[in-house]
Amino acid sequence: WFYYAPNTFKVLSLNRMRREADPRLEKLSTQLQEDPCVVGDWHFLLGPSSLFFSNVEFFVRVLGPFFTTRFLLLPAAAAAAAAALAAGGVLPGGAEPLAAAHAAAAASLVNLVLAELLTNAHAFLVVATNHCGDDLYRFEQHAAPRSPSFYMRQVTSSVNFATGDGRGGHGHAADCVDFLHGWLNYQ
Repeated sequence: WFYYAPNTFKVLSLNRMRREADPRLEKLSTQLQEDPCVVGDWHFLLGPSSLFFSNVEFFVRVLGPFFTTRFLLLPAAAAAAAAALAAGGVLPGGAEPLAAAHAAAAASLVNLVLAELLTNAHAFLVVATNHCGDDLYRFEQHAAPRSPSFYMRQVTSSVNFATGDGRGGHGHAADCVDFLHGWLNYQ
């Protein structure tokens, strides 16, 4: 939600502007169209992204539905299910429906937040190990997206490392590490 969501929505908005021949597009430099926009940056609140979409549109169309379904509707569904089970006497210990609903909503919310944090940490670690090594090529100038130079840089600035099993082979431990990396360690 911090980097990929606003940039993906920016590209979507740019494509919509091109399809509709929006006159604002002529005023935007190529550099401005290719610059990233990030949540939390002053440019996101006041600058370039406001040329492509409003903050309200971004939060209503992108972040709002995710937040609502993940952190409001799912705990509410867990609470409703727990209350129904408690009212039907299915839950052990004769729990009251309201107490069961509260416990289920709280537990599901905590689990969802922890899962979100773990997933984001895992994704960051997988991506970072493929693009942040000291021995990777660094580039001084910007490359236009989808250009030959862009693709060449993607290949030369990504790592390709075999994990191995520590004994010169490629056993189950290495397969597990490869799986956790999503096989991105073989680019």
